[in-house]
This record gives sequence, structure tokens and C-alpha cells, in this order.
Amino acid sequence: MLQDGGIELKVLTQQIDTTTAMGKLIFYIFGALAEMERDLISERTKGLASARARGAVLGRSAIMTPDKEEQAVELLASGISVEKTAERLEVSRSKLYAWRKAYREQLEAGSVDSTEEENEASR
Repeated sequence: MLQDGGIELKVLTQQIDTTTAMGKLIFYIFGALAEMERDLISERTKGLASARARGAVLGRSAIMTPDKEEQAVELLASGISVEKTAERLEVSRSKLYAWRKAYREQLEAGSVDSTEEENEASR
């Protein structure tokens, strides 16, 4: 340990001083708490990995379902505003704008079938 090398710790802004018995105790308690927290984080992470391995879907569910995406393409292609489309689909305007941006990027990358209707919706 550090003490074997003659190294001691004095924290001037807090009451931690490893040159005293009480200071050593506080230092060891903090170390034990830090180790426990690290172990808890590790256990939680293993639990998430285990859940994923069992096929659990973690996180919030998607607001823009495939059905809503299809409706959004049709509504936007027909000239209906983003505000009205969001209202009809019961999603926020910001969610619809974010979806539209991602949809445009997919169109440009070629990962979505590009038809006249979809091109119109991406504008």
C-alpha cells in the first residue's frame, strides 16, 4: 500500500488525514464504498446484458410505428402541414420533424424504397 512507501494523505478542505487513526478509518470507508458502487454497477450491467440475451427489448417504445410512418409519408406527400400531420398521428411536431430528417437521410443513403410519393414527403 501507499503507507508502506511512507506516503500519507492530508486533504486540507476536508477532515481527511491518513496520519491519524480516524483519518485512516475514513479513507478505508470511502474506499469500501467506492468498491461497492463499482460492483453494483457491474451487476446492473450484467443484468441488462442477460435481459438482452433473453430477447427483452429495453428502453422506451418507438412513438413512430411503421403504420404511423406510412401515414406520415402519405399525409406529407398530399401537402398536409407537419403541424396537422403530427396532430393526426398524435405525435409531437418535434418527433415528426426528427423522424422526417432521419427518413430523408435514409432516402439519400438508398436504404428506403424511393417512390414519387416518398420523395414528396421528404421535402
